[in-house]
Amino acid sequence: MIVMKFGGMSIADAPSVLRVIEIIRSFIQEKPVVVYSAMGKTTRNLLNIAQLSKTGRSAEAGEKLQEIIDFHHGLGGLVLRDYPSSPVHGLLEHYFREIRSLFEGVCVLRDLTDRSLDAFLAYGERISTAIMARALSDQGMPATLMDARSFMITDDRFGQARPLEEIAFPKIREQILPVIERGFVPVIQGYIGATQHGATTTFGFEGSDLTATFIGSALEARDVKIWKDVPGIMSADPAVVPEARTVSHISFEEASELTFFGAQVLHPRTLEPARAWGVPVHVLHSQRPDAPGTEIQERPGDGKSAVRSVTSRKGLMLLGMKTLRSRPNHESIRRFLEILDRERIVPYLFSASESYLAAAIPGLELAEHVLNDFQRIGDLSLVPSMATVTLVGQSLAGLPGFLSRVLDAAGEREVRLVAHRSSPNSLTLLVEESCADDLVRRFHHRFISH
Repeated sequence: MIVMKFGGMSIADAPSVLRVIEIIRSFIQEKPVVVYSAMGKTTRNLLNIAQLSKTGRSAEAGEKLQEIIDFHHGLGGLVLRDYPSSPVHGLLEHYFREIRSLFEGVCVLRDLTDRSLDAFLAYGERISTAIMARALSDQGMPATLMDARSFMITDDRFGQARPLEEIAFPKIREQILPVIERGFVPVIQGYIGATQHGATTTFGFEGSDLTATFIGSALEARDVKIWKDVPGIMSADPAVVPEARTVSHISFEEASELTFFGAQVLHPRTLEPARAWGVPVHVLHSQRPDAPGTEIQERPGDGKSAVRSVTSRKGLMLLGMKTLRSRPNHESIRRFLEILDRERIVPYLFSASESYLAAAIPGLELAEHVLNDFQRIGDLSLVPSMATVTLVGQSLAGLPGFLSRVLDAAGEREVRLVAHRSSPNSLTLLVEESCADDLVRRFHHRFISH
């Protein structure tokens, strides 16, 4: 049994939908469980509707909803038999009425909670799976539409929910395995789940990847195949480095470092369950299904280059602090990290010396009470428009002289922070955002393209 996940751009129009159906057909003997994202840019369009509703712009929200309705009805008419009279058409009309009621309520109240937003955004996947389950059946592969919210049980952190393994795993097995045993293809929404009390939750953008690996781990699948509109994990962003190439093999640790430090291919938490349960993951190109893509596993084959990929994360801020001499340094560090944790601010880099603390954090506007809390520890400084540039590869920390070679390649660029040997598989520099792309190109040329 395998799990196959298809991203939104892989099912964004009728030719893409038909191509995906043929991909699934080619794996039908392996008993696929299929996970879908919302079609095209539906989730972002729903988010736009929600934001318009919050400001009371009901007319604009209604126009945007009509665009979503027309898109899905049009696509349904192209890929489904007898669509206007089918149960799928009626189900979608029901969903659209519910969406309209939600945004009208938000328009009146001018209030949009995280819980309401999750309920709103979940319709993208609910709509896409309704269409795709019927499309598979129409093409001779009997499919069962399932509701992920009945088994993807999560905590109540709306917008960034985490599945609860001890509750969700048994439910996944109980509900999905009988469908497979009866010879049907389970069709499941990615990105969404529900709390133990039934409130709809979402996992954050690209969260369908996490759905796929979580279900694959629960079912102890032979493989999880994540199909996207890119050829796999790349050695750099092709928009920055045109000669970037597909990384054929990479470890769970390396891939996780890449997603944390800015690579956009996978949801940051995608690989956690797969790594824990030893389930291989493949990232494949839905428009080029014969291409090898990228295989992610515990111990990948050796690559030709020690550095597998270079990535950057922009939009960061350097939060620096000269600590008070009257307080022990370990106490300052503890309080500094406690504030970050309380505010759910993830530091991408952290450095501490006898009298100075520094962290690279998302470029947020910090609330006044947060600034006041930091200033009780010491003299605070904030430097905006920063970026990390990260080189990822197997056991980079053990390469003799590697840091010197990286700094030499950086040339005259000012490096504000360095993280080396804190992870065995990466080296990260904090630099001004304006020079990040240039450094990515330099490092790719020096350590990968040569």
